[in-house]
Amino acid sequence: MTEYRWNQSELAAGYDAGAAVVHPYYVEVQDAILAAMEAAGATDGLVVDLGGGSGRLVERVLERWPETAALIID
Repeated sequence: MTEYRWNQSELAAGYDAGAAVVHPYYVEVQDAILAAMEAAGATDGLVVDLGGGSGRLVERVLERWPETAALIID
């Protein structure tokens, strides 16, 4: 897992745990974004996640395509 301060905090863990309740399609939306990136061939370069919250989407991007750079703005 990618290491940075936000995903190590209790606040981030709580946010991620409740995300599926607050946003019922949380994982499905992320899955669709990852699929769209792959279909478009946008799997390297820079990903900018606006409103990135705990960074879970960027974490998934980096796990899948480690050559990608990412910037989270929340």
